[in-house]
Amino acid sequence: MIKFYNEMSGQLSILASKTASFSGKPKKLAAEHREIMKAIDQKKLELAKRIIQDHIKSTKIDILTEVQNILKKKEINLDIKINEII
Repeated sequence: MIKFYNEMSGQLSILASKTASFSGKPKKLAAEHREIMKAIDQKKLELAKRIIQDHIKSTKIDILTEVQNILKKKEINLDIKINEII
């Protein structure tokens, strides 16, 4: 887990700074991060891995939804099939 985190930390920092401004995201992020840390603390690495995977998928959905909302406000119709991308 530590090796994985170290390899991804730079990318995660960029992504986190961009998505933290989304409505309601900071509280959701904090709760998800607490769950991850709790699982790691309890040495439940498979659970931590699943929570991280869910967290990443959720963030992808949030980003795509935000992109759709921005485009709609600009009256640009881009039919993004979120489930096909994820």
